[in-house]
Amino acid sequence: MLKALQQTQTRLLSNRQFHTSNLLKMGNTPSSLKLYDFNSVNAIISSPEYPKNVTLVDVREPSELQQSGKIPGAINVPYKSQPTAFKYDQETWEENFAGVPKPALDQELVIYCAGGVRAKYAADIAAEAGYEKLGVYTGSFGDWVNNKGKTESV
Repeated sequence: MLKALQQTQTRLLSNRQFHTSNLLKMGNTPSSLKLYDFNSVNAIISSPEYPKNVTLVDVREPSELQQSGKIPGAINVPYKSQPTAFKYDQETWEENFAGVPKPALDQELVIYCAGGVRAKYAADIAAEAGYEKLGVYTGSFGDWVNNKGKTESV
C-alpha cells in the first residue's frame, strides 16, 4: 500500500500537479506543493506574465548570491539568517527587505536554494505563514547552472 502511494505521488510530482504533500509538514493549512524542474522554471521566467503570476524566491544567503548570481527576477529571502521571514508582519518585512514587496498570500512562490534542502524548509515556513500555492525547484541553483540557465548578478 505504501509503495502504491509513493508511486502515485511520484506520478503527480512528475506532472507538477498541486497536491497535498507529505514531504513537508506544510503547517496547519491546506497548502499544496508543486515540484519544479529546470524546464518549468525556465518557462516561468520566459513568460510575459512573469513576475506577476509567480514569485521566484532564492533562499540562499546574500554572500552566495554575490558569488554566483541568481535566477533572473528572483527575490532573496535568506533562510539561514532569517528563517521566519515569511511570517514577518509588513513593517518587519520592509525593515529587512527594503524595496522588495512582500509576496501576497495568494501569490504562487517557487522557492530554490543551492541544492534543494533549504528550499523545502523555507516552503514549510511559508505554509505556516499562510501561503497556499508553493513550489520548490528541486534541483535548485546547482541544477540551474548545470543546465546553463540565465543568471543575473547581485
